[in-house]
Amino acid sequence: LESFSVQMGKTGFVLPLRPIQLNDQHWVKMRVDSGSMVTLLPSSMKPAGVTLQKPPTSLQPVGTAPLTPLGVFTGKLRYNAKEITEQIYVVDDQHSAMPALIGERASI
Repeated sequence: LESFSVQMGKTGFVLPLRPIQLNDQHWVKMRVDSGSMVTLLPSSMKPAGVTLQKPPTSLQPVGTAPLTPLGVFTGKLRYNAKEITEQIYVVDDQHSAMPALIGERASI
């Protein structure tokens, strides 16, 4: 199981949303969460034409039951001058409390 946290920073405040360009075209507002082991995207934010692969693992949100993602795809994330290629896990929108998150590897 990969673990991730949601929304809360060290001071207890909600982490701010950042405009992230996904695959050189699609803009998504995401929270940078350096405590999350994965980058996470609700299904309504998945770019058209992206094919999902079988996820290699379930996800374990902090403090709740495990979450099975719909799939995973490799995407290019860009924020200001920084760009990284990252595995992005897509979750069902029924988990609307799950914001789009940039995980640890992409947040560095």
